[in-house]
Amino acid sequence: MSNHLVTLAKDNLLAFIGFICVDNTLLQVQVYLRSEERAKNGEAIACCNRIVKDDSRSRVSVRCQFETA
Repeated sequence: MSNHLVTLAKDNLLAFIGFICVDNTLLQVQVYLRSEERAKNGEAIACCNRIVKDDSRSRVSVRCQFETA
């Protein structure tokens, strides 16, 4: 996912008022673990989150939705 975000930003492929919706950015709380304790997917999502957070053009909006069985 982070490669896609970099490409969108670098090549100006997102409209000025465009948005990207990303699901599962917490991945079972793995992004809060130390880097060496994360699974490969957890590390990839943590990296993606850092890219979005560090991009001055980004505005982050969080919506939590919990599903029950």
